[in-house]
Amino acid sequence: MAKYQFDNVDTDVELDAENLAYALSAAVEVLASSIAGNSPQKKEEILRKFDIAVKKNQDEDCHTELAWLAQSTKVTLLGDDD
Repeated sequence: MAKYQFDNVDTDVELDAENLAYALSAAVEVLASSIAGNSPQKKEEILRKFDIAVKKNQDEDCHTELAWLAQSTKVTLLGDDD
C-alpha cells in the first residue's frame, strides 16, 4: 500500500490501487459536475475527455497510470510502504 496526499493535506489514510482508482473516479465526477454547472452535455463531454486520456495511458504499467491519475487530480503519491 502507498500513502497519499490530497490537496497538500497529509492524511493517515492508506489506499490500495483499487480504492485510489475509485476515489479518483468519484473526484473527477464531482469536478465535472462543478465545472459543467447545469449542463449535462458539458459534464458528459468532460467525463468523455477524461476517459480518453486515461485510456491513452493504459499502455503503461499500473503505477505509471496511477501516478498520472494522481497528478491529474492533485493527489500526491507519498511513497510505497511495501
